[in-house]
Amino acid sequence: MNKLSKRVLLIAILLLPILPAYSNANPPDFELVTKEDLEKTICDIDSTAPAAYLSDKGRSSFFYDDYQGFMIRFERKSRIQIYKKDGLEYADVVIPLYKKDNRSMEVLKEVVAYTYNLENGSVLRTKLSPGEVYEEDLEEKYILKKFTLPKAQVGSIIDIYYKVESPFVANLEDWNFQKAIPVKLSMYEVYMPPFFEYAINKKGSIEIKNSEPFLDRAEKRFNGMEYKDMNYKWMAKDIPAFYEEAYMTAKSDYISKVEFQLTKINYPNRGSVSYMSSWEELIKRLTKESSFGRFLKMKVDKNLISQITAGLSDDIEKAKAIHKYVKENYKWDGDYGMYPSDEYKDFEMKREGNCTAINLTLLNMLDAAGIEAYPLLISTRDNGLVDFNYPFIDEFNYTAIVISNNDNYVLVDATRRFLPFAMLPYECRNGRGLLVKKNTSFAITLSEKGSLYRVVTFSNILYDAETETLKAKVNIAASLYAAVEYREIYGQGEDVFKKKIIESEQVEDLSIRNLDDDLDEPFRITYTINLGDASADMLYINPIVFGKITENPFKHPVRTYPVDYSIKTLYEFRTSFAVPEGFELMEYPESDKFQIAEDKVGFSYNSSFVESVKQFQLSNTLLIASPVVEPEYYQDLKSLYTDIINKLEQPIIIKRISKSE
Repeated sequence: MNKLSKRVLLIAILLLPILPAYSNANPPDFELVTKEDLEKTICDIDSTAPAAYLSDKGRSSFFYDDYQGFMIRFERKSRIQIYKKDGLEYADVVIPLYKKDNRSMEVLKEVVAYTYNLENGSVLRTKLSPGEVYEEDLEEKYILKKFTLPKAQVGSIIDIYYKVESPFVANLEDWNFQKAIPVKLSMYEVYMPPFFEYAINKKGSIEIKNSEPFLDRAEKRFNGMEYKDMNYKWMAKDIPAFYEEAYMTAKSDYISKVEFQLTKINYPNRGSVSYMSSWEELIKRLTKESSFGRFLKMKVDKNLISQITAGLSDDIEKAKAIHKYVKENYKWDGDYGMYPSDEYKDFEMKREGNCTAINLTLLNMLDAAGIEAYPLLISTRDNGLVDFNYPFIDEFNYTAIVISNNDNYVLVDATRRFLPFAMLPYECRNGRGLLVKKNTSFAITLSEKGSLYRVVTFSNILYDAETETLKAKVNIAASLYAAVEYREIYGQGEDVFKKKIIESEQVEDLSIRNLDDDLDEPFRITYTINLGDASADMLYINPIVFGKITENPFKHPVRTYPVDYSIKTLYEFRTSFAVPEGFELMEYPESDKFQIAEDKVGFSYNSSFVESVKQFQLSNTLLIASPVVEPEYYQDLKSLYTDIINKLEQPIIIKRISKSE
């Protein structure tokens, strides 16, 4: 079974895998639901929450089956209260059951579910009947069981218990303490026999308390051997909801949980089998036994390399020429993947393929030119961070290239037309990558230093007395990652650029410079935009013509994970406005400055009016100096953006002077 795919599926269904059953076994004991419980209308942890887990308890234990060997029994008991209409979705339960084949599958053993409502001052309990459960096939390997808690409504409390037995001992159930709604109490226990060893990993920023493992009292026998289970227990309380929001990597990086990975099985009297290899062993298999390795063995026409690098002696200059050639002669199909999308002959015929096919072709050409270079395995931001403590090659989904140059590493990618030589695509800037070097490997940081996203804008606002209108002439210079973004959008067409970047289609005289002449230099845009009618006696002019922040990206009451901008960012905006003849300046925004702790993010607004030439001048800067802002600064960051938005709304006010004056 692919544990990763199951984990993704579980998250997709709100982290509530409830298994319906057809057992008539005695139901588990549920705590009493009182009238006072049902009269609560908001969650104590988060008053905005549509629902909350009042408790969520799980237990995994092992038992021996004469036909299938050791199996895992997983039990879960959850209580949820529904506060708002949106919370009713938690009464709709979807359950994935994995099936390897008709003989090896997860089996449902028991489910009990109740809905509690307050009617005429009394607590009414309604039980789920087996006939209310239905089944749906999902692809070939999963069966979905679905049901809706009967009579669930706003104000209801629902109890759900289930038990499932699984022959897949490699897939000891992970436990998510944090969910899309708050959790008052979450607890997980594992009773583990001495025959199995698992790597245990706690993730997330929520405090998860665990007691010291201890031997269970009950004695068991297997294969003539007496043993006791080792008991593990984890618990967390008052857990806030996990909200997805701007500036984050994959949510699997942040949800607080306990994960298990089978590392070894110790068979009594038969030795041990290891299930966790080393990075070195995995790299050896990757480069020798897969399509990845076959691509690495492809020969390159050295005459072609000589033509591409003619007249160049420096390795980096040669590498730049080869990089340019690959970008111009091969097309990225938009797909990721750690393995090439086609066999080499098919790829060469189409001259199109995924990121790994493109970049391994670049690598082969660099190698033919005598340039030391290696594959770099990456997990993109949407795919999640790689935990290098556990060597699993399928955690990666992208291949870039590393060039070794005088003990320095240059990170290179040839998939994007507008990406400069020594830059990775933005989505590849995610933690660390794995450098593949013969039969060895090591992790290298994917981040870079400096201000890597920079936009400088100058706007000159002009009054046309003849037409009584305002116009602005705008000049923009976008550098580094901003230049990549702007160039890629402009490459989709001027209309798309106007809509996405300028955010207006009422643009005149749009022109650009340096679309792809020199990708290391800024991409420059100039245009004129009509700001509207100016015939009134009192004019309110917003001096921010381009790049105004109008919406706060941070909306939730709490955030338990970092704000990950990934790159340092600098926006500089300058505006000039000469008060026209026949008008006088009444008011203009004052200078101001906002920042959060340690200058991680700062905003400055410097305004002035030069009386002698009747000219208003403005310079404002937004600097994101820290690519990652810790969650303890979230409220400060949220307030800072609100202050910035309010400041950028402040207008220049000018008044028409009457002729009698």
